[in-house]
Amino acid sequence: MSSTEQQPQPYAPVPSAYGAASGSNQPGLIGLIVALVLVLVGAIQQGVFYFLPTIMSDFGASVAAIQTPFAIVQALLAIAALVLGIVGITKRGAPKGAAGAATALSAATLFSMMLGYVLGFAVSAL
Repeated sequence: MSSTEQQPQPYAPVPSAYGAASGSNQPGLIGLIVALVLVLVGAIQQGVFYFLPTIMSDFGASVAAIQTPFAIVQALLAIAALVLGIVGITKRGAPKGAAGAATALSAATLFSMMLGYVLGFAVSAL
């Protein structure tokens, strides 16, 4: 037998009992990208709020005028990432990691936003 001949393999690979995820998950991947943009917008918001006293005194802007655009953009991005993440999670036979991350990031952001508004209304009612 020459060295170029291959020996027959006695065993074939065993398929996974759970079925391997194959292919791509476009909704999950897009949802993750949107969720990462959401995190970036949140980081920019924190940077802007650090300079809030200067912005308010130099431009005469109110807190609401600065916070509202950020809140609207974050809510829209979070809803989009949540929907795309859920679509990605329910897609059969596709990888679920990116979709799960998108769902978790967007759900945490929406929960945090709603909690902030509820606590804000509760404190202002006192």
